[in-house]
Amino acid sequence: NLKIGMKMILAFAFVSAIALVIGIVGLNGTSELNDVTEDIAGVRVPRIESLMGIAEAQTAILAGERGLINRRMMEPSLRRAQYDYIDDAQKRAGKYWELYMGIPRTAEEQEKWDAFVPKWDEWKKNNLQVIELSRQKDAMIASGMTLEDPQIAEIDKKVFEAAALSKAALLESRKALDVVVSGNI
Repeated sequence: NLKIGMKMILAFAFVSAIALVIGIVGLNGTSELNDVTEDIAGVRVPRIESLMGIAEAQTAILAGERGLINRRMMEPSLRRAQYDYIDDAQKRAGKYWELYMGIPRTAEEQEKWDAFVPKWDEWKKNNLQVIELSRQKDAMIASGMTLEDPQIAEIDKKVFEAAALSKAALLESRKALDVVVSGNI
């Protein structure tokens, strides 16, 4: 028995209430989307970029090691280029490492990172051994020894063995790094 005017007011109020509920739900969804976007753009992408930068630098160092163990690359300028290439890659790894350390991590990610670090340290120790032995070889060659000298053959053997250990340690550290990366995807 309501008049048409009252029915229209009630219908308008009902439609307004529905619009208000839709607006509140939409605003809440937008806020949640904003939080997710901030997490992805402000935290996860920079984390992944840093981790992938570390991986790229590690791969570059491996390539430099390969140049040092190659007996066909004994020209001093080529040797210097390999050392410079490794040095630049080590600096890049350090830069990306610092960037990563400046980004907040979850407890779960920190746990994965903590599992990775000792494997990285083991690889780095092996890599430094390859470089040290290579420098010793270069000094021996610079002093007048030839590639056919038995002492050069012995140090070549040591460099090759150190490079094999370095590669194995690299693979282990890369597996652990991949676990950290996958936690951010």
